[in-house]
Amino acid sequence: DVPQNEIVAPGRVGFDVGRVSRILLPAGGRISRVLARLGDTVTAGQPLLELDSPEADAAITECRQAEASLQQSRAALNKAKADYKRNQDLWEHKAIAKKEVEAAENELAQTQAAVEQADASLVHCRRRLEILGLCPGITGQKLTIRAAQNGKVIESAVTEGEYHGETGATL
Repeated sequence: DVPQNEIVAPGRVGFDVGRVSRILLPAGGRISRVLARLGDTVTAGQPLLELDSPEADAAITECRQAEASLQQSRAALNKAKADYKRNQDLWEHKAIAKKEVEAAENELAQTQAAVEQADASLVHCRRRLEILGLCPGITGQKLTIRAAQNGKVIESAVTEGEYHGETGATL
């Protein structure tokens, strides 16, 4: 039996590029474990590999420093508020010059700005830890690289023990 209504046309089978996820490292480091191999079916959020990264510890340390800076800034602000209030009282009783009150007011404004800056820095650091999937305050954590969507591993360019310093390379 020969097909009667046959059409011959060139064609190509390929992946829907809108559904292909390329995995990139968020930081450089050594691959400590590969959890998904070529051909494995994965679900969104599933761990694909673990990475020992000095950048992870650096991000945690930066967050601790930002927390300490915020505490110091708040303490300085409390002192500046007390100094300003005391100088205002002394000025009202004609015990100090007006320039002392103005200097205290200037110090208060500067310490308020320092608190705002330290707070913004801490928010930035915490956001970075969140993006990296790290818990604040715990050093030595591994970065876990997860699947962006459900699918199948169709390519792999990693081996346990390898160091990858380039964050833009496709894994």
